[in-house]
Amino acid sequence: MSLIISGSTLWSKAQAIGAPVTVKGSSLMERRDVRTCGSYASSNDVRPLFGLGKTARVDEMRIRWASRRETVLRNVRADQLLEVRELSP
Repeated sequence: MSLIISGSTLWSKAQAIGAPVTVKGSSLMERRDVRTCGSYASSNDVRPLFGLGKTARVDEMRIRWASRRETVLRNVRADQLLEVRELSP
């Protein structure tokens, strides 16, 4: 599962840099932070990627925005590219 995350330009960075994303399932829990850095003079894809193996769905996906609000998605199908946008206040 991979995510395209867009923050509200009023409160959060447009690419949601720094936002932690947590995925929970019956037998897994993974966290990825949205970031662009890798090592010296390099960059990474900003889309968080979760390797879920044979898991077909995750119970919960939680994104904590720089505005300190959270978006929680439940019963999310795996094996997809999902776009999530922060709602404006």
